[in-house]
Amino acid sequence: MRARVARSLRVAMWAVLPGELALVVCLVAGVRIPGGVLLAAEALVVGMLALEAYVMWPLYAARRRAGDTRREAGLAVVRAAVPVALRRLIVHEFRALHSLGLWTVRRRHRVPEGPGRSRTPNRRPGSCGRSSSSPSSRPWCWPW
Repeated sequence: MRARVARSLRVAMWAVLPGELALVVCLVAGVRIPGGVLLAAEALVVGMLALEAYVMWPLYAARRRAGDTRREAGLAVVRAAVPVALRRLIVHEFRALHSLGLWTVRRRHRVPEGPGRSRTPNRRPGSCGRSSSSPSSRPWCWPW
């Protein structure tokens, strides 16, 4: 019975998740979605989560009975239920989001005012290695 439910869960995930993604894209684009469609989409997502809990709970409980900690049991269940390629993709996405967040937090929003400050703080006169006597020797080094 659980094997059949697990198979139907995989089929539901392949059907519901792209639909949910399309719905999110429509909402972000400003398309008006009827309330019934939103309610049905959320009901499908909640149903999928309930099916996942139904399939994964016995695996988790068996690992806990075997003496694993909560963390070890949860990791074992994820290893058993989620394919390796999907786990690698998820880890990659989390790392990419983490680096994007760090880039966003550390970014300067305004250029400070004052003498010697410019929009490009590493540019100084002659910083690209050209001599002031021959400006046309390196055309890629602009004089600003």
